[in-house]
Amino acid sequence: MKKIGLMMVVLSATITGLYSQVRKVVPKNDNEKNVVAFFEAGLNKKDFADASHYIGATYIQHNPKAADGP
Repeated sequence: MKKIGLMMVVLSATITGLYSQVRKVVPKNDNEKNVVAFFEAGLNKKDFADASHYIGATYIQHNPKAADGP
């Protein structure tokens, strides 16, 4: 149980750190503009409909030990 709590704290700190970094990004190209727009819609505005434009129909898992999503 303690491991789960620690993992949640680490995950929360990581997300918070990423969130604060995203707010400081000045996009330089189309890829960066898309990433910033996704985080702005999904995290800052909490607007899933707007953020979903940047999400594909299937998730490709980048961990070779885990399966792809639906």
